[in-house]
Amino acid sequence: MELPDAVTKYLEESLKRKGCTVLAREWDVRGGPHLGKGDLVVLLPCNTHLVVEVKYLDFDATGRNQCVKRRKHRRYVEEQAPRYGAKWAEHYALHNQLVLSAFFTNETGLSGFALDVQRPLQKQETDEAESNMGVGWIGAGVVGLAAIAGAIAVSAARQQRQCEDNGNRNAEQQRERDEKECIVS
Repeated sequence: MELPDAVTKYLEESLKRKGCTVLAREWDVRGGPHLGKGDLVVLLPCNTHLVVEVKYLDFDATGRNQCVKRRKHRRYVEEQAPRYGAKWAEHYALHNQLVLSAFFTNETGLSGFALDVQRPLQKQETDEAESNMGVGWIGAGVVGLAAIAGAIAVSAARQQRQCEDNGNRNAEQQRERDEKECIVS
């Protein structure tokens, strides 16, 4: 999902204040063009990469086809986040860096957070990470940062869609005015 520049700048500034760095936006997933583009990768203060995937689900549309489409998008983003996390770990992360993946949608309760399946944590690494970051930071901080990124991306998509809808309405109103002028003339 392409983010507007203003939203991207705000996101980078808010993450920077928390000690994080945005490494990539709309990055090409290596392994073939059929894999698409990843949405966002953030470097956390603990030298951990967080791969975030975002999907916007259209709840305004009704009917069976739209319901199936939303279900498909839900399942796809759940599969996409760990797969993109694995690709990021394989091609970009150093061997001693942990890669986490998260996904978010505009649907309440549909978000997730997972460790990279390619590189499972070992007990020693877990203990070291907990001592470096604090146990609460792992659970709340990382997911919180991903939630911020996800929420901003979803709200940006919603705003973009509203702008498109407003543009369509304005175009329809202009067309109606033009038709009335033609009839009067």
